[in-house]
Amino acid sequence: MPSQKVNKQFSVAKMARKLAKAKSAPITKAKAKSAPNTKLSGQKASSDNPPSSPLKALDAASSKPFNKMSKLSFERRISADLPQTSLFDIFSLFCPRQMVDDWVQYTNARYVKLPRHAEGPRTKRCRQNTWKPTSADEIYLFLGILIYMTVFPVPRVSLYWDTSSKTPNHPIARFMSRDRFQLLYRNFCTWDTDADVPGRLVFDKIHEWDEHVKSISTLYWRPASEISVDEAMIRFTGRSPHTVHLPSKPIPLGYKVWVVADSGYFLHWSYHAKGLGPIGYNSKNYPDLAPTQGIVADLLATLPPPPSDLYEYHATMDNLFTTPELLDLLRRRGIAGTGTARIARIDSRQLAELKAVDAKKDFVPWGTLYARQHKVFSVMQLGFKDNAFVPLLSTRYDGSESPVKKLRRQPAKTSTSARTARVPFEGQSQKVLPIPKIIDAYNHHMNGVDIGDQLRAGYQSKRRNCRGGQQALMYLFLLGTRLSYSLTIPLFANMIEEVVVTNSYLLHRHGCQSRQIRDQGAFRTLLYEEIFRRFGQTATTRARSINTPQSVPVQNAPQSVPVQQNAPQSVPIQNAPQSVPVQNAPQSVPVQNAGQVHSKVRREKRGWCAFCSSKRRNLVLDEAIQNVVRKKSVFTGCLECDISLCTREKDCWERWHSQVPR
Repeated sequence: MPSQKVNKQFSVAKMARKLAKAKSAPITKAKAKSAPNTKLSGQKASSDNPPSSPLKALDAASSKPFNKMSKLSFERRISADLPQTSLFDIFSLFCPRQMVDDWVQYTNARYVKLPRHAEGPRTKRCRQNTWKPTSADEIYLFLGILIYMTVFPVPRVSLYWDTSSKTPNHPIARFMSRDRFQLLYRNFCTWDTDADVPGRLVFDKIHEWDEHVKSISTLYWRPASEISVDEAMIRFTGRSPHTVHLPSKPIPLGYKVWVVADSGYFLHWSYHAKGLGPIGYNSKNYPDLAPTQGIVADLLATLPPPPSDLYEYHATMDNLFTTPELLDLLRRRGIAGTGTARIARIDSRQLAELKAVDAKKDFVPWGTLYARQHKVFSVMQLGFKDNAFVPLLSTRYDGSESPVKKLRRQPAKTSTSARTARVPFEGQSQKVLPIPKIIDAYNHHMNGVDIGDQLRAGYQSKRRNCRGGQQALMYLFLLGTRLSYSLTIPLFANMIEEVVVTNSYLLHRHGCQSRQIRDQGAFRTLLYEEIFRRFGQTATTRARSINTPQSVPVQNAPQSVPVQQNAPQSVPIQNAPQSVPVQNAPQSVPVQNAGQVHSKVRREKRGWCAFCSSKRRNLVLDEAIQNVVRKKSVFTGCLECDISLCTREKDCWERWHSQVPR
């Protein structure tokens, strides 16, 4: 062991001396322009210029020539059967009517099996007492409301139904009351509750809908040859044995998902359970690979075949997945692969030593490329000096390709490799510099999953998700398993958001010929508006809304008062020349024929109910109070009488106006 350590230190020092000597060698300006910055395979080192790499060159006379995969690439293809006129028709591909009908049955059946109250006995006004069986139209309306909430996020769910003058009025209050939404959100179910058994994984509860979304995703979208594999996170901070903690990720805590994507479009994915590995993964199919590498081959096996034998897929991945064994397996399956690699997976001792020395001394010039074929597998190992020394593995590139000129930004002075990385820029903040083709391809195609994360990042709430692990998968990633008692909207929004809505948007953007909506926000807006038009007619308007104020018939008054449906801020009064503004109305408003019409309004300040909280009850009804009546402070009241009155759980409104003198 000591001799090996001494030999290693000697070889590292020897390499450093060679490069230092090469740097100090005088080179004329003419030679400096023509001197290659990299030593590519097939090139011989010039006797006038020092070699840019201490590694041996690859040439045609080598005993192991590298055979890179170089079949043709192909573009993505969108199915001709994709709906062209309706955004909802595209959305309903992922949420078909037949499946929604099953969800209705599961939801109605689940309510019967739920405990009456999770944290104590049910009170008289408990929301659970008001449950009514749902329908498919109401479920679609429910989904439309959730999409609306991703476009207009608020800190609390109840603010969508707030009618005070300090908050904007949201149109969803016309289609569903707050209590009904929260009750439906809590009980919504997309799995058969009869199949529930103790110890069932949360991933199994969304399996049916999850498989349907996967099949539709690849049925209408045939990916291009350039695809990427990466991991994604579903935010969840509650108690679950299957969440993982990754501090370096933008979402540090939650469920991990392995994803294969094409420019932001999620094609296939597999959930990860802590301690169990990828769900549905059979390690016997990949005996020579660890689960982290085997899941890549498993995901790529689900892709549709290329158009013909002349074409092939090219998968790009990061150093978490890339190993020589994985790329060799993909080669045998006809799939090319490229990715950054960890230095322990490189069998070239010189590359490993070069990276270790450069990390300490920063002596390798920027833009230097090293290449060496793997000793066992038909995989090329490369090392490129950018802002750091980056090892790569590939079966498509060998380093001999012509470099690509790209506009690069000068690193900061505090950068780790600023001493060498800032030299080519010659003091300029930006400069067009040549980079190897493998680096350019990796930068362009590695971000397929990241683009999908960016598409949904602008429509995500930042609230924590603490309850209901299956809801995080359903709402945050898919759409519909069990709901959270805490009623945090991000739970439902993610699967709708990340896969269903995002994939629907990308299908429309790339597949519709008649009109193409380039902005995702506009797509979401038009989608929920179309859902509201289709299913809003059957909705039951909330009982008390500033958008639809109700009039109360009094003695000798007409039975109904014409009220403008869905009027946002004003209420037409019978025989009145102008409508009376309700919102921000003062407490005393002169109204014609006020003795015939009484309007329920929300007052600016809370007040005691004029009927049940004072002696007015005795004066008006001429009856003695037998029992002590609890006082009630409310915001609601009568606009014309300019008083506060209970309008919900008590009959103060009707009993007051039935005896009010005129």
